[in-house]
Amino acid sequence: MGKVKENGKNIIKTRLTQGSIITIFLVVLTVTPFVIKKAFVTHVFITALLYGALGASFDFAAGYLGIVNFGYAAFMGIGAYTSAILAIRFGVNPWLGLLLGGIIAGILGFITGILTLRLYGLFVACFTWFLGMAFMFLIAVTPEITRGYLGLNVPPLPNFWILDFSDPLRLSYYSVILPLSLSILLFLYYLGNKTKIGLAFKALRGSEPLAMASGVNPLKYRVLNFTLTCFLAGILGAFYAHYIKILTPSLLATGKTIEILTIAYIGGRGSLWGSIPAAFLIILFLEFLRPLEAYRFIIYGIILILVMIFYPGGLARLITRKELF
Repeated sequence: MGKVKENGKNIIKTRLTQGSIITIFLVVLTVTPFVIKKAFVTHVFITALLYGALGASFDFAAGYLGIVNFGYAAFMGIGAYTSAILAIRFGVNPWLGLLLGGIIAGILGFITGILTLRLYGLFVACFTWFLGMAFMFLIAVTPEITRGYLGLNVPPLPNFWILDFSDPLRLSYYSVILPLSLSILLFLYYLGNKTKIGLAFKALRGSEPLAMASGVNPLKYRVLNFTLTCFLAGILGAFYAHYIKILTPSLLATGKTIEILTIAYIGGRGSLWGSIPAAFLIILFLEFLRPLEAYRFIIYGIILILVMIFYPGGLARLITRKELF
């Protein structure tokens, strides 16, 4: 009886600690850029939230289903170019462009999911890598539409209500990416942990034959996962396009996927929430090591190896032995 009470107290204490850390982190996220009011600080926060949300979306496939989409950055780029081209050539409102960028990326993700139905493990990674390279090549060789490596100048988001996107401090962009990224994390958490869809994902990750014996259709859920994660990448890519204001085919390169993968794995595979603090750590680390920019992929590799060897659970395991979410 005494052990039961002690275990109960430990669980309550752990939950309170987790809740306190989350609350403090959310407060810091919410107020810091508005208090410090420095363009560099705001840029770091925007970039970290953007890549944190991308890392969580990537992890929703890699961590929940074991599918490593090595062309993930290409779907981000597709969303970016879709919104930019619609705004420039057809006068589509960029706010609508964010959604349309996600839809186009989601449709291509749906097609990719169907094409990879019979592939597993390394074969999926290789196929999506080749597909991402093909998308990047397509954008590079159509300069009459995308301007290729000359760079496509993208209009900013139009002012909305009290949001002024001409503000040099970029606080309006932060006011968009903060709720957007947190909403994506909450949505993925709910879908992955509170619904039958999430239960099916976890069953497939554990043992596909057993999941099929329980009535789970692996093909259906793999396509659904591909479609959803690519849709989210497209929305985030569209936001990135209007934030950074210039696009080149390098946005779709494998290097971007490696950055996202690194953030997802350092955050903790299958944890979702760890991707945002991991993104902050990586981005700040690289800012301090900017003179070594040419060696960033070597740095990513070293970091990944160290995390996988010494702390495979990632940042999510720093608080508890189980995933926080």
